[in-house]
Amino acid sequence: MTSCDHFEIETEKRRHGELGDAESRALEAHLSTCERCRAYEATARRTEAVMRSEAEAVAGEVDWGQVDRAITAWRRRSTVVLGTWVVLGLILAAQAWRHHGEPGPAEYANLVVGLFLAILVIRLVVDVVRRKRIAGMARGPLL
Repeated sequence: MTSCDHFEIETEKRRHGELGDAESRALEAHLSTCERCRAYEATARRTEAVMRSEAEAVAGEVDWGQVDRAITAWRRRSTVVLGTWVVLGLILAAQAWRHHGEPGPAEYANLVVGLFLAILVIRLVVDVVRRKRIAGMARGPLL
C-alpha cells in the first residue's frame, strides 16, 4: 500500500505535466477513495491560482519602461567606465614598451599596472556579459 505522501507528490507531478499514464491512473484510483488527497489537490490548485493572480498583479504594477531605462543607463555607465580602463591600461602598457634601451623600474611598474588593468577590464567585460544575460532572462514571461 502506497502512502498519501507519495500521492501528494504524484499530484504535483500531474499538475506540472510530469506524470505518465499508468501513474495518472493509479493517482485517479487513489483520489477516488481518499478524501485527504482530494483535499490536498484542491488546496494546491487554489494556492497556485492565488499565487498566479498575485504575481500577475504585481508584475502589472511594475513600470517596465523605467526598468528598461535604468538598465540602459547602467549599460552606458559601464561602457564609459570600461572604455576609461581600457585607455588607461593601453597608455600604461605602451609607455612600458616604447622605452628605448634597458627598461628601468618605472617601465616595469607601468607594465605591471597595465597588465593589472587589462585583467580588470577582462573581469569587467565578463561581468557586463553576465549582467546582460540576467537582464535578458528577467524580460521573459513571469509565469
